[in-house]
Amino acid sequence: MYSTIIYVLNFNSNSINFKQLLTMEDLLDYNRFRIEAMQSEICDLKALLNTLETYCFELADVNCPAEYKRIVKQEIYNLKTN
Repeated sequence: MYSTIIYVLNFNSNSINFKQLLTMEDLLDYNRFRIEAMQSEICDLKALLNTLETYCFELADVNCPAEYKRIVKQEIYNLKTN
């Protein structure tokens, strides 16, 4: 792929030292891993949103039992503490 190398110059008294930091491939890999992590986070958040929307519709039902309401409250509390 790319073979560009990024260098850092260190100026010490009378000499200049070159240090290889990252290749372009390293930077591309880093960005790919970040994108994959963000996509995973988005997927998790969409699943959570779907669950919370379901709770809202179920709790809005007039015939929703008090025990189920208690369970949903506990589930939401557990989400906030994790």
